[in-house]
Amino acid sequence: MKTRMIRVLKGLIIFVFVFMILLLFVACNPEARELEDYKKARSTELIDYAHNKGEDNYSPENWQELLSVLEEGLLKIKEATDKETVDSLYYECFVRISRVKKPIQPMSVAEEYAEGCGSEDDPFVILTKGQLIHFSNQVLIGENKEDYFILGADIDLESMEWNPIGLLSYYDRKPGGFSGVFDGNGHEIRNLYISERKINSAAENIGLFGWNEGTIKNLGVVGININIRWGPIYGVGMSAWVGGLTGMNGGDIINCYTQGNIKLKYLGKVTGVSPNHIRAGGLVGGYSEGNVKNCYSMVNMDVEYRGEPGTMTVSWLAAGGFVENSFIAGNMDAEFDYYGRVGGNDYKLYRFGTERKNCYAYEGIMLNGKPLQGDSSLCSKDELNTASFYIEKLGWDESVWDFDNLDFDEGFLPKLRKIKDVPSE
Repeated sequence: MKTRMIRVLKGLIIFVFVFMILLLFVACNPEARELEDYKKARSTELIDYAHNKGEDNYSPENWQELLSVLEEGLLKIKEATDKETVDSLYYECFVRISRVKKPIQPMSVAEEYAEGCGSEDDPFVILTKGQLIHFSNQVLIGENKEDYFILGADIDLESMEWNPIGLLSYYDRKPGGFSGVFDGNGHEIRNLYISERKINSAAENIGLFGWNEGTIKNLGVVGININIRWGPIYGVGMSAWVGGLTGMNGGDIINCYTQGNIKLKYLGKVTGVSPNHIRAGGLVGGYSEGNVKNCYSMVNMDVEYRGEPGTMTVSWLAAGGFVENSFIAGNMDAEFDYYGRVGGNDYKLYRFGTERKNCYAYEGIMLNGKPLQGDSSLCSKDELNTASFYIEKLGWDESVWDFDNLDFDEGFLPKLRKIKDVPSE
């Protein structure tokens, strides 16, 4: 017992001696002390960054993955022998933390559909804001995305922060957009509000709908207020495809209209990774092979892109696709500036889409504070206040559209008729 005690005491003495030598070394070696302080500062930054991500924003499994990445990174930094290695390990850990899957949180106060089973003959009926929220939440997790829907009432979103229907470009490695049929049945969705570009590479599709591969028809979206200011996040794609009705369209949009305001401001910087991009339109945002027919947009656009070698494409109606029998009436302010380089192939402006047929622009439209240059596709205020313009020039159906009480100055443009009888509340 006494021998064992002596061995323990000797070990303790040796440990204390070595510890004192290390302290003396650090005290007498300013460079070593500076390196230790630098490691501590970088480690603290990583800890703060990780915990600011918020545990509630992750599943339990993904939060544990994030903490494991953090722990591994801190251990590597602890063993580093110079500042350059510390920096390299810091950025490696930072990127790995940022890439831990962060699910988009569903919206609250959801309600089950009023009725229906989602088939063509028996579509899901949506009567309330809560049911529309449920629809968005379901598509977010890959459910109901190929089903049939019909609106049975006008819906006021009351300027809540909206998650677009089909926000994600992919979900669990599968396409994440909407590919069913949504029939607005002549109703309006009012007071759409979106103020953030979520920190998820796949969350680039922004509008009432995010990514549409199906059919959206007979729907008005009014009181639009999309106002987003954002910048790059290291390790996360932050491009944005933004439209009043849908951010990206690869399907068909028929007999729809949008009214309101879209304001986007991207303040980029050169990060050494792929740059981000903007595609924005009053009705449809991103490039697509989709079709738009018998639609209009009276959305004022204000889009700014700075500081990064990406691209910007904006349109009064759709930043891509084929557009037919449609018109535009909002103003546009657009500014692209990458260290003094403006325009060129990096910045494109479309009135309607990449292809068009029988489309018109209101002659009073302003582009960056100046009147739009005249051509044969301009129409006057008097024409927009006359039913014959829509019926004869655009070929719109009187049984679908209501041309009563037109008054352009008051914002009264054609509305859609309620065609189908569906259950009411």
